[in-house]
Amino acid sequence: MSVGGSTRIVVIALLANLGIALAKLVAALVTNSGAMLAEAIHSFADSGNQVLLLVGASRARREPCDRHPLGYGREAYFWALLVAVLLNPEGRPQLTRSSATNTLEAYAGRSGMPRGAAPTARDASPGRRYS
Repeated sequence: MSVGGSTRIVVIALLANLGIALAKLVAALVTNSGAMLAEAIHSFADSGNQVLLLVGASRARREPCDRHPLGYGREAYFWALLVAVLLNPEGRPQLTRSSATNTLEAYAGRSGMPRGAAPTARDASPGRRYS
């Protein structure tokens, strides 16, 4: 896909995310909901990521010069990588917390341990049978 075609899609997504963020912000202010405020902040962060993608697309379209005779097309990859790096820490704590909780709960449910009890090294031995 050409840079121009993807730019159009990013602009549409940016406008949609800004509209969603504003709606969530209004809902948070009307209902005094912390969860809705967090959702609004998340939507604004998504919009910021899309702005970075637009910057990358714009810089990638620059004409070749003496210093860069092949042009700047690959600069778009840097900006996409930057967005990926910024998105990773945003989602990692929730993913880690959710995965650890689900693993421990599944383990506790299979082993007959009460929920919330931490397993020990003895509980995790290879020869242990689950009922």
